[in-house]
Amino acid sequence: SNAMDVGNPSNLDRINALYAHDLKLIHDDIDSYSFDDENTRKTILQTLEKYNYLADPHTAVGISGFNCFKENYGANNNGIILSTAHPGKFSDIIEPVINKQIKLPQRLKTCLVKEKNSIKISNNYTELKGCLIDTK
Repeated sequence: SNAMDVGNPSNLDRINALYAHDLKLIHDDIDSYSFDDENTRKTILQTLEKYNYLADPHTAVGISGFNCFKENYGANNNGIILSTAHPGKFSDIIEPVINKQIKLPQRLKTCLVKEKNSIKISNNYTELKGCLIDTK
């Protein structure tokens, strides 16, 4: 699903380091699932209908992942899915799914019209530290 489209996920490097690149150990401890955009849209709608909760696409992927986990390990498992963003951030994706406009909180409206400012830095700690400390 595009909701979780990460070109170079840093967690993968962390996992490999924690498990000393031992794929068998990783497979023994970690499950992963993949979902397409249609599944993500379906989960958003089902979650709204069943729980009256409007999930953003990232959260919908988390919900789908936990549902697969329960299918594989038993429906009696409990879990916590942390919501990662306000659904209004993804109104172009969600509104056609739910067939209505999302009401945005004022704070989000303010953020969405701000100009995006970013700088590119390398993956060098010293450079990152310098950017964080720079008070210009």
